[in-house]
Amino acid sequence: AQVNEIIRQLNPLRDIANDQLTRQVDVAAKDSTEKLNLSLALLAADPRQSEYLLGQLPRVTPEQFVVVRDALQPEAADVEGLWDVVDDDQQTPAYRFQAAAALAAFAAEDSRWPSIAPFVVGYLTEEVPSLYFVSWLEAIRPASKALEEPLIEILRDSERLRSEQRQRSAVALAEYLDDRPEDLVSVLLLAKDYSEYAPLLQSLQVHRQTVVELLNGTIGSPADDDLSESDREAFVDRQALAAVTLLQLETADLVWPLLRHSRDPSLRSSIIQHARKFRTNPETFFERLADETDVTVRRALVQILGGTYRASMVASLREEIADSLQRLYRTDED
Repeated sequence: AQVNEIIRQLNPLRDIANDQLTRQVDVAAKDSTEKLNLSLALLAADPRQSEYLLGQLPRVTPEQFVVVRDALQPEAADVEGLWDVVDDDQQTPAYRFQAAAALAAFAAEDSRWPSIAPFVVGYLTEEVPSLYFVSWLEAIRPASKALEEPLIEILRDSERLRSEQRQRSAVALAEYLDDRPEDLVSVLLLAKDYSEYAPLLQSLQVHRQTVVELLNGTIGSPADDDLSESDREAFVDRQALAAVTLLQLETADLVWPLLRHSRDPSLRSSIIQHARKFRTNPETFFERLADETDVTVRRALVQILGGTYRASMVASLREEIADSLQRLYRTDED
């Protein structure tokens, strides 16, 4: 920001300043901050500076990257050198990633993006320092279409449960799919932990009506008869998470009947587990318990409330629920 302001102040003095800037940039050390700033100051008057600045994009700090990228944005830049950096395994991963981030600004529609997307996603989700994660996430957004499948693949991978990489992938997809509710729901149903579930749920909120329809369809769909045991278990988990999300969205009418005892208790059991795991508001179950007449549903509600995440509850609610459950145990015949 300071560099941009200084450049703006130079504009009325261009006739005087350009010659002096040219002399200074010619003698400044090649990769120095001084040469970078001088080159930025000269860019408007000397388009030849764009080649040097493009070459610096893989090397500059994250803060400098935004300034240089935005200064070059109007130019019809020759970006082949950036592709060479990304494709060069001898370059550091950080250089390769920043070159890709520059390409997201200048060549987001290039057909080569699918070939570099796995590397970009891997670096974003595993290597980028937390301090800069959001800024790099935004920097590569123009190429997000090519990044979606590698990001989703991380959430599909059961070997990466409860990893920071899964959480970052979920955050990225919550950002990149924020205007596509059907895709957001599909991704949300892959969540295995609250940390990856929460950002996706947040993005769904603005599409509430569409999302509720999609989730109702999910819990109402029968499983295929030929599913393997593991696929059937995954199918039930998705249905349970859909049910819990409906509870989070305060549209529970179709969920309560799923807590009735049946010949196949798998979905009922999974909803009980997911309600706790994904931090559904305990007041939702506490209020339902007061009105519910079905004995088996009441038992499920007691199980949820009895084993829920008590440490995170407000103390007054925790005590109220505990007192109510103790009275039930003493007085309720069921």
